[in-house]
Amino acid sequence: MENPRIKKDFKRMNESALATFTNTVIVKIKDNPAFAELEEQVNVVATRHVAYLEAIEKAKTYDRYYTAQKSTAKQLLLEALEVLAAAVQSKFIFNRAMMLSSGFNVVSSYSGSGEYLPPNYTEFMVNNTKNPGEIKVVIKKNRAVNSILFEYCYLDQAEPSWISHIDVKGRFLISNIRQGAQIGCRAQLIGRRSQVVSTNTVNLFVS
Repeated sequence: MENPRIKKDFKRMNESALATFTNTVIVKIKDNPAFAELEEQVNVVATRHVAYLEAIEKAKTYDRYYTAQKSTAKQLLLEALEVLAAAVQSKFIFNRAMMLSSGFNVVSSYSGSGEYLPPNYTEFMVNNTKNPGEIKVVIKKNRAVNSILFEYCYLDQAEPSWISHIDVKGRFLISNIRQGAQIGCRAQLIGRRSQVVSTNTVNLFVS
């Protein structure tokens, strides 16, 4: 299963690349009605983008004051981009195409038998039960894990809300699922000192 996430490579861009990248993101999101709900976040990015461009020009005088202003303007822009990236990812969870259409770069990971799993990855195993509209989710764990926080929601609802369960063995049952539902699952593996050992999200399509 694909698990797309927005890549925050913009944090490592030089000033020219960051300025071009930010402009691309602003244009793509403002020109796409699907992103209308993110108007506030993108407007903050646009305002800070202008301030950053102005700071770059002033810093060309090599005045220490303007050099410091440029550094501050860049940090504020990066913070706004992070907020916007998080909003895009939250709104279009598991939708790689929409994430890419925002102008942000996207990285994906996958779960499944025999496939490569990154080191900080939670593996989900999903099985049908004998009962219609019911699935069993088993989350792989090791000795370092004390408990597992499992959450799921129906992604095809207008306002999805997460339902939470905690279990030591990592076995969870989802019942009363309607046919054709799209379910988002996420889990956190909690260690013995209450630290998060691993975390991930996957999507399920129930036929």
